[in-house]
This record gives sequence, C-alpha cells and structure tokens, in this order.
Amino acid sequence: MAAFFFGIENNTLETNENIFSVVSRLANSVSSLPFKLYQKYDPQTNPFTEKLMNFPNPNYSLDEIFRILEVARNTNGNGYALIMRDIRMKLEMLVPINPSHCEPVMDIDNHELWYRVTNQGKSYFIHNSDMIHVKHIMGNGNYKGISPISVLKKLE
Repeated sequence: MAAFFFGIENNTLETNENIFSVVSRLANSVSSLPFKLYQKYDPQTNPFTEKLMNFPNPNYSLDEIFRILEVARNTNGNGYALIMRDIRMKLEMLVPINPSHCEPVMDIDNHELWYRVTNQGKSYFIHNSDMIHVKHIMGNGNYKGISPISVLKKLE
C-alpha cells in the first residue's frame, strides 16, 4: 500500500478509502454484536445494567461507544473510555477518550497500572479500574497496542 498517491499523503483513515472501509466494517460489526452481561443480570431489577445499556453517556449510546473504541483500536492501536462514577461508586457515564491524550503508566512502588490523561496542558492519573482500554497486539512488554496504520506505513 503506497503512502503517497500523486504526492498526497494517503495513509490515514480520512485520506485512504481502503483503510476507511475496513475500519468502518470492523467497527460496525463489533458495535452491532449483542451485549450480554455475566450471570444474566436483569436490567429491570439492576440499575447498573439499565444505565449501561440505555444511558451510558448523554451524547452516545452503548453501540456508539463501542464503535468509537473499535475505530480507535483499529487505527491508533488503542481505544480508551473513562468510567465515571457517582459518590456511591455507581456508574455515572462512560466517556470515550482520544487515544493521543492517554498513556498507560506503571506505578513503580506497587506495580499498579494507571493511565495519564492529558487535557489542556494538565495531566490526570486514572486507576485502571476506572478505565476501559481495548488494544491491538502489544509488543515487548508494553501496555499499549501497536497501531495497524503505523505497521502498514513501514511495509512500503
């Protein structure tokens, strides 16, 4: 796959029809799969499942969040969503995060995984129990997935 076509960069989701069509098909397939919860939780009796299934975010449905995570995973190699909780630690909402603003880091004292999220010059550290991280193949003990587009660029 050539990175340049008539002098125009042609290796991103926005500029390459092949990449766009493959990523779109994968993301739409994953996001349209039925979502089942472990131990058959009943949304009628469990407020967590009702919140997750119907109102995970005021701007996105659950399948849209899955689609966003899958597109990020298939282009950047990583998709992130912040699990926001209320004062009782119940699910308040899921917020997709731009992968370029998120970096997994290991606490050297207790060996726990944290995520550094940067926004407007500030860094926030989020514990792994409050972050959904979907990733492509990881390399060399890294906690981040490898970007498929970066791999394809190197094959030229």
